[in-house]
Amino acid sequence: MRSAASCAGRTKPTITPTRRSRARPLCTTARCTCRCLRSKSLPPRNPAYECCTFRGAVLALDAYSGTSRWKAFTIPTAPREAGRTRVGTRILAPSGAPIWNSPAIDAQRGVLYVGTGENYSSPANDTSDALIAFRLQDGAMVWYAQKTANDAWNVACMLPDNPNCPKENGPDVDFGASTIVLRDAKRGDLLLAGQKSGWVYGVEPGRARQDRLEQQGRARWHPGRRALRAWPPTANGFSCRSRT
Repeated sequence: MRSAASCAGRTKPTITPTRRSRARPLCTTARCTCRCLRSKSLPPRNPAYECCTFRGAVLALDAYSGTSRWKAFTIPTAPREAGRTRVGTRILAPSGAPIWNSPAIDAQRGVLYVGTGENYSSPANDTSDALIAFRLQDGAMVWYAQKTANDAWNVACMLPDNPNCPKENGPDVDFGASTIVLRDAKRGDLLLAGQKSGWVYGVEPGRARQDRLEQQGRARWHPGRRALRAWPPTANGFSCRSRT
């Protein structure tokens, strides 16, 4: 593993003007991966704002030069006009599915895993509130597994009668924390992911098949692990066991 500093500050990903990144880059061999989210849920407060053009993305950089190797989006197709609000503002969809978390690298399978957030405009698509595996070599999407369907939300939904609020109006249950790959030679590997809904999911990394889930509070930012016990972050202090 190389220092994450190798890919910081050399390449500025061009996605949208208000794009930002909250999690640290992650490096393996000569490649670093950085994920991008955007505060796109904020501008729709203005009823004249066309929501939204943003899609969550993962960017792979050369660890030595900072040059881009590949960029992969959480929503494969670019947003396009899907309708108009009652005041005539264009609705652009599908949009959103941001990545709040640092990727989890699975070198054994040659993939990285991320969790996504809600869509920003309606209609919602099937890669929001999902777990996604991207191929390390070229960023191709290997599989995705949506855990909450029809979740579209932005800050307009917090304002009275704002026409930019998607018809779904939430529930806004991102995968805020990074996923965890647990290795178990006897029982098989497990991909753990905590969602803001409070559900903690256990997924077979190779097939995206759900193995186990438990509801243990409102999972958000920084998960941890020790042996075969995992402590996803929660708001009400509960912890969660992995398979026993």
